[in-house]
Amino acid sequence: MLDRKHILDHIKPEYREFIEDVQIRSYDDTILLYIPLNKISHKVQKNFTSQRQINNIKKHISERFTATVNIIVTVSSYHSNLEKILLDSLNRKNDNLLISLTISFHDLKSLNSWIEVKTSTHKSIEKIQKDYNEILNSMGLFSLTTQWISTKNDYPTYTAILRVIKIKQPIPLELLAKELEPSYGKIEHKWLANSLDKLRRNNKVHWQKNGSYVLTTEALATVPSGTHRKSSDIERALALSRKKW
Repeated sequence: MLDRKHILDHIKPEYREFIEDVQIRSYDDTILLYIPLNKISHKVQKNFTSQRQINNIKKHISERFTATVNIIVTVSSYHSNLEKILLDSLNRKNDNLLISLTISFHDLKSLNSWIEVKTSTHKSIEKIQKDYNEILNSMGLFSLTTQWISTKNDYPTYTAILRVIKIKQPIPLELLAKELEPSYGKIEHKWLANSLDKLRRNNKVHWQKNGSYVLTTEALATVPSGTHRKSSDIERALALSRKKW
């Protein structure tokens, strides 16, 4: 799993003053970087950041942690309160079908949204979107885009793949797929091979001549260590002891 403090440590000091918060969406390990709208300028100038700088930060963090990064633009210190109000309002109208709601402002009146739901059908999504538009309009706001997220997690994140490799390395593709199956169901080997190839090109894993995969030194930093019984280091030690027996 990703670590919030570790991510903050890899953001350059000159950029940190513009990032008011960093969160990790537990469902898919997406990194959320919160930046105030009033700190964004069309070009670089003192006390402001630019869209180009934001894109550079996003690219750097995404490559460093092999994760999706979303920029969340806020307009006030009450941003999280507004998200909660919208989530609660929609759940009251839709039998508590929603799990989470994240918004990012395009300007003072329009915003983009990510809505996580327990289950989704075309009819339920249409109903939630209609209710959402009505609630926003009553607040003088307008929805530009809505990205729907289902809790059904068909494929593992890159962090999940790296974690299993760290515990079981060296590990061939077939065994890696088998280790992931209890949490994600049957995984297509072609999809997993493509994911491993991307991790290899991003210097996260090494492919060995015998067909096995191991983590690079750089990738070890993206899989947090710790003393918790479920930490990857503890599980790695247990896996090695089982091999000896």
